[in-house]
Amino acid sequence: MLACAGSHPPADPSPLSNTLPKCRTLRDTNQLHARFITAGLLHSPPAAAGLILRLCSSPEPPLRLLARRIFFSSIPIHSRDNPFLWNAIIKSSTDPPAAALSFVLMLAAGITADRFSVSLVLKAGYEDPSLPIGLQVHAVVLKSNLAAELYLHNCLIGFYSRCGHCELARRVFDWMPQRDSVSWNSMIHGYAMNGRKDAARDLFRSMEDRDRDLVTWNTIISCYTTCSGGIDDAWELFEQMPERDLVSWNLMIDGYVKLGRMEKAALLFEIMPEKDVISWANLIAGYMEAGQINLARQLFDEMPERDLITWNIMLASYVKNGSFAEALNLFHNMRTQANLAPDATTIATVLSAISELGRIRDGIAVHEYIKRNHFPLHGKLGVALIDMYAKCGQLEDALLVFEASGNTVDHWNAIIGGLAIHGYGELALELFHAMDNLLLKPDDITFIGVLNACSHAGRAGRLEDAWKMIEEMPMLPNDIIWRSLLSACRNHGDLIMGQRVAEASIQGGFCDSSSYVLLSNIYASTLSWDNVNRVRMIMRQRDMRKIPGCSWIELGGVVHEFVVGDISHPMTTEIYSLLEFVRLQLVV
Repeated sequence: MLACAGSHPPADPSPLSNTLPKCRTLRDTNQLHARFITAGLLHSPPAAAGLILRLCSSPEPPLRLLARRIFFSSIPIHSRDNPFLWNAIIKSSTDPPAAALSFVLMLAAGITADRFSVSLVLKAGYEDPSLPIGLQVHAVVLKSNLAAELYLHNCLIGFYSRCGHCELARRVFDWMPQRDSVSWNSMIHGYAMNGRKDAARDLFRSMEDRDRDLVTWNTIISCYTTCSGGIDDAWELFEQMPERDLVSWNLMIDGYVKLGRMEKAALLFEIMPEKDVISWANLIAGYMEAGQINLARQLFDEMPERDLITWNIMLASYVKNGSFAEALNLFHNMRTQANLAPDATTIATVLSAISELGRIRDGIAVHEYIKRNHFPLHGKLGVALIDMYAKCGQLEDALLVFEASGNTVDHWNAIIGGLAIHGYGELALELFHAMDNLLLKPDDITFIGVLNACSHAGRAGRLEDAWKMIEEMPMLPNDIIWRSLLSACRNHGDLIMGQRVAEASIQGGFCDSSSYVLLSNIYASTLSWDNVNRVRMIMRQRDMRKIPGCSWIELGGVVHEFVVGDISHPMTTEIYSLLEFVRLQLVV
């Protein structure tokens, strides 16, 4: 895009800038900046300009920031007259305000904005749109010779739609002296993304047949598949299409999958003329969501080619369905057969499986892989590592990862929850109170961890504090929060508080089989057998069944799974015989 700007890009005579190193921190960029200065690359405006262009095109945010520093500190004001350079600086901005500021400085320097300057500053705001910025850029367009630019009108429609102001987008659309298919499609998409299904349908129907292209049809079908109750209308439109492409078929399959209508999705999958990775991934995800793991795996194995996203879907689905050992086996196959490098999503999913199985050696090996490949820990990977070490009982390692990466609420939640389940309730509560000093806002997961901390703190008096905390929470308590407090009541034998919690849980519609079992156990611990029988009678009347307990043990690198009352293990006879022998020895 920038190559189409009004002036030519400056040459880059520097061999040093051809091999830019990876820079992940401010210290890295400072060292690189010093190398540029000592090499004399910033003394010549043409050389500096070429260097700036290379830095602007880097995928590394610190290098793009360095480009802006060099541009504003090393390029003389009289040499900043090239719109191409300004456009590169706008495009390299890491957030909408920075892009807008570059645009303003460009105008203040007397440089006339071209269509690319305007489109870049508008598109910078697509992810996090700011209406005031958009309105001011629009005013600049109206006062310039760009007011009749079709391309910019389409950009403005997209911008206002992302701001949620469909009326402003429609005003631009209605005032346009001419429209192309992009104009119509942008407006229909704007209505669709803001839930204006009827407005999108009316605009689609007002189009002449010759103005509708494949994108138009796919946009309106996407609108209906994502709107509540719109799948039948989407199917009707799908059948009316003069031609279909892969996007059309995948939209319909995805729509049926999200509604759980797997038979219809599978039928479309079978009859579609050609399939791509998205087609396979949609159906696999649908089967996994429906709990049909074997069908999903069968499809996965039949895929002619698999990309990393498909592997990640399969791994995440195994973990979501509790098939942790299968997830790790699949990860091993991915590393040995597919020759694909895992990304942060892959690693986080694998760590979740490892934490559930307690396979600390695998967890340490994954952590080493993270270190070797310099994965950042400030996101979900850091959270997954803290959780893994905590669930495997390695609290010191969990705290080390937290100290190195704990900059989000999720990191704090992971360490608070980990400390709580291992009985370090007081320390968990101290961390909770420390969050206030850092202006971190707790969420429902935080409060679940704190309630667990109260449960394990060893003092029944904490239960009243936990009750008050629930009453003061900024969000409504969910089933996990009530169940956590109910479990604490059982641990401390507090029958009165347990009844209060159970009643509040039932009133909120959150009382499931686990909650009733906990309440029954509280009554049993106080020998209140009449109430035990009453709770069990309620469970039978409501057809509630206790979910059987499950445990794993790793032996010789193989994970063995055991469920209460299960006799499926190949060595069941030997296992039960040994257990009976141990029981008899204990009796003696």
